[in-house]
Amino acid sequence: MNCERCGEDTSVVHPDVDGFPYYLCVPCAEEWDAVRDATTTVGSAGRSPGR
Repeated sequence: MNCERCGEDTSVVHPDVDGFPYYLCVPCAEEWDAVRDATTTVGSAGRSPGR
């Protein structure tokens, strides 16, 4: 099956990405997990207030 991110014809996993199901190869799924983990650990200390 093809990965919906990179198009590689390989085995895929079926994770939910932002609440939507996708078919991703293992490297793309791991990359998404790393991005998601990095954004959830960022605090609001460095952000400017919305106006």
